Amino acid sequence: MRIHILVTDEKGVTYEGTVELTKTKPSASIGGKTHQPPRIIRKAPQAIHALYLTHYFKENKPLDTIIEKLGAMRYNFKKHTVEMALQRAKYLTNTGNNNYVEKYPPT
Repeated sequence: MRIHILVTDEKGVTYEGTVELTKTKPSASIGGKTHQPPRIIRKAPQAIHALYLTHYFKENKPLDTIIEKLGAMRYNFKKHTVEMALQRAKYLTNTGNNNYVEKYPPT
């Protein structure tokens, strides 16, 4: 299959090109790694871990701010559920008054 592409960037410069695509197996790898669809976060500990991986807990964060951030990401867990997930996260520490900060940066 041959595809012709025409793209205009934000400055108005136009780029175009033609690409030849070949049929592959469903488990094709991209860049040497098998491509997998993104995981769906369904539980509070997974959402907390996702925030941790973005260095969100680099600075001290109060529980209410964390719940607001999760809500902005469309994760609407109950306050108690988020609190329990934070307490059980081995990579976070409670600095008092329901404030949480990372013990060490994510790798």
